[in-house]
Amino acid sequence: MAGKGESFLRINNAMYLEGDPKDFYNSIYQTAFKVAAAGKLDSILDESDTCPHNRWSKSAVTMHNHITGGILNGVSGGKLWLSDLRNKSDYDVSEFRKIVKEHVGFYDTLLNEVDAVKWCGPNAVLRNAAFQFNPGTALKPLVYNNWNATIIDRFGLPSQYGAIRPDTLNTLTADTVDSLDDTDIATVLSGRALVDGHAALKLADRGFARHLGCKPERKPFKTGGEHLLGSKWHCRFQNTGLPFLGDLAKGAVPLSEITVPPYRYAPTSNYVMPGAVYYENELGGKVITTSLSVNSTVYNYQGHDRKEWMIALLEKLDPGAMPLYMTALQNVYFKCGIRPDGNLLAAAYNLSYDELPDISLRGNVAVAQVEMLTGDGKWEKVCFEQNGRDIVVNKSLKCQEIAIFRITKRH
Repeated sequence: MAGKGESFLRINNAMYLEGDPKDFYNSIYQTAFKVAAAGKLDSILDESDTCPHNRWSKSAVTMHNHITGGILNGVSGGKLWLSDLRNKSDYDVSEFRKIVKEHVGFYDTLLNEVDAVKWCGPNAVLRNAAFQFNPGTALKPLVYNNWNATIIDRFGLPSQYGAIRPDTLNTLTADTVDSLDDTDIATVLSGRALVDGHAALKLADRGFARHLGCKPERKPFKTGGEHLLGSKWHCRFQNTGLPFLGDLAKGAVPLSEITVPPYRYAPTSNYVMPGAVYYENELGGKVITTSLSVNSTVYNYQGHDRKEWMIALLEKLDPGAMPLYMTALQNVYFKCGIRPDGNLLAAAYNLSYDELPDISLRGNVAVAQVEMLTGDGKWEKVCFEQNGRDIVVNKSLKCQEIAIFRITKRH
């Protein structure tokens, strides 16, 4: 905004005429993308209003989710438009007003917390185009394949979006590679990087295959599944134009194998190629390249086995990237970060129509205390149990319900 006062911008990240709860994953990407595109401003406001201002368009619960999701992903406030004062119809907006009134303290406390939190989890690198975003012409960045929204977030693993971060694990897809110059790509590959199949093909086209530890090729191959080596996990794997990973470099380590059965339901399968390759390259980077691509068929990237595959790859690249994650086998969203005192701030969303009976977490954290943020902005102790790496918080979540926790470590 022009003038001598503080600068502010309301980004256009609303999700009107809400659909499936799983739309939230894309909403988080849209928010992170547009916060980055806005640049350095004093205030960036979430578009959490309810246009056209009734609960046929948006429910009060999802408005609350939108506000909270925005706070967790970079906005500093929200623009609320609860009533259409141009129309004298007697729309009932009492539920909108009620939920905001009940959570004023909640929003204030959360806003004061997030600025100092260092978020954990893999970083989906935003396209450079995001930082010169022109809503009139540059619409392609709004449709963006990324590891977070397609796979990682759905499994309840912590994640983040942003520019290239040398201090954490960065993820690449074909869309990202298209928008990065060679210097940026070298920066990513000199750190810890997860590269999907179609990104690998584009990197090979630009001369970066030697940093991947394998040669991604466009050639046909038959598949039946993918086995995570050293485990019981066998993932579905359909070849939908995915790359063949061949010519492994010296020192490259296969983490999974693609196999094909001689006939349907055969008790054994024949080896085809590595499915995921770990390599420490000459740039000093640690890179995992997968044949799997995030714009593949849904059969390839959903399932309990694929969740365990995903966890294994992320922990191989960066054992400390995920201090905690959710073990639920349904659609959830989990964000986790480290507070200045070394303890954790965590957010859990249930994005399934099925109720979540408790919040089951796993990680290398010895927990002394769990507190939940209440509507009036106070922290209230909640019961939990810990058995080794597993922590069960005694809090159920209905569909679209969220909870914010402050987790104190035991020293």
